[in-house]
Amino acid sequence: FRKREAGGWKLVIAGSLSERPEHKAYFRKISAMRDDSISIETNVSDERLLELYSRCYSVLYTPINEDYGLVPLEAMASSKPCIARDEGGPRETIIHGKDGFLADSVQAMAARMRRLAKDPDLTERMGKAGQAKVRKDFTWERFLKRFDEKAKELVEGGMR
Repeated sequence: FRKREAGGWKLVIAGSLSERPEHKAYFRKISAMRDDSISIETNVSDERLLELYSRCYSVLYTPINEDYGLVPLEAMASSKPCIARDEGGPRETIIHGKDGFLADSVQAMAARMRRLAKDPDLTERMGKAGQAKVRKDFTWERFLKRFDEKAKELVEGGMR
């Protein structure tokens, strides 16, 4: 994602930056690779994160072997499709082609980015589908109900 290829798009990389040496080294590496079509924001406030979600076109989620991850759900809650690695937690939250895309390579991720960039109607449909799913399936009420069900299963199972 370089200026000459971005076609007017801007990539914003936002997230936390830990003090671990390998994380700082990676930060320096990607910082050196960027041009003015890419910005990096570290340790952003909740308010800034909400602003970024509200202003973005779509969200890329690239962690390797992430066990769950809230970023895809945050993207969907903000009516934005999420493009994520096809592994781990994103498989539990993203329905490929409906509310986001799962990609198994850098090339596939770039192809999904291009597809959304060229099809604003698809982007809007996916964003709305994701937001509807979050409102239906990822509420505190639903969480507490499922938690209560599982707790009862454990208690009843332990009493046998």
